[in-house]
Amino acid sequence: MFNYFVFFFTLLFAFLTGCSIEKANKSYKNELIIASDFLKSKDTILFRKYSKANNIRVKIRFLSSDSIRKSLQKDDFNTNFDLVFVKSLQSVKNLKPVVFHHLSRSFIRESLFNFRAFQNNSWLTVGLDPYVFSYVPDTLEVPTSYKDLTKKFNYSSLNPGENAVLLANVKHLSKKKPSYYSNWKKSFEGNYIPFNPGTDSLPSKQFLLLKWSQYLENSILKKNKKRKVSYVLTNSDLYADRKCIAVVLQSKNFKNACLFLSFLHTKNNSCSFFEKLGVIPFRSKNQPYVYEKFRGIRILTISEDSLLMNL
Repeated sequence: MFNYFVFFFTLLFAFLTGCSIEKANKSYKNELIIASDFLKSKDTILFRKYSKANNIRVKIRFLSSDSIRKSLQKDDFNTNFDLVFVKSLQSVKNLKPVVFHHLSRSFIRESLFNFRAFQNNSWLTVGLDPYVFSYVPDTLEVPTSYKDLTKKFNYSSLNPGENAVLLANVKHLSKKKPSYYSNWKKSFEGNYIPFNPGTDSLPSKQFLLLKWSQYLENSILKKNKKRKVSYVLTNSDLYADRKCIAVVLQSKNFKNACLFLSFLHTKNNSCSFFEKLGVIPFRSKNQPYVYEKFRGIRILTISEDSLLMNL
């Protein structure tokens, strides 16, 4: 009798355990978890078509790049993150100690050719985030080039730390003249004045240097109908930061992550979708933007590896 009960409960335990394992595997199979320093949980709505087409639930964990790095290093193979989607090359630099999945050249060439791979194919640049000028038109003269910001013009930024990649652009371009870069940086930082956000009733009129995504995210700036954004500079292409994505090496949902990359690549043809992400898609010189807002803009596209070396 005792053996009968032992046998019965052993079978019951195995059945229940098997069900729990199957359910766990099923949940892993139908979800994708993105760690990001700019996407919020509400942004899952941007990927609704991906979710519906593939029956995959997208979850976003909003964390700083430093927190993402610490979490991946701490959890290692127990991590719940599948993708890391970051707002800047500075974030990529902060995550450098972490090893990400190296995507195959054939997959990139055949399915992700509108993105740019770097860091041994472990990172992809999804889109460009140019440094633009924003101002309220009045009788005052305004700068028309980045170099103007090292001379007689003062400027403000929402976060001066976000200008690091702009400086990396300048440093790369002046690599044969180190003294030029050091003088440029000194004058540039000397012309910075603190940002005054203003109020709804009295919006800021400051001249701003900021990334395009920062302008899109700032509701007070966007509410000011008089404020302009300049996408065209005199005798210079726009310098740009990058929004980048990488597949976590220990991803439990690797197939879902690859499907997501393919989805983003397909959506790359829609400038309006990418505006919601705060990036401008890559375009070759012979392929102008159809989206009217971007027509005529020129963005300098130094390789990401070169910019990282100068950060």
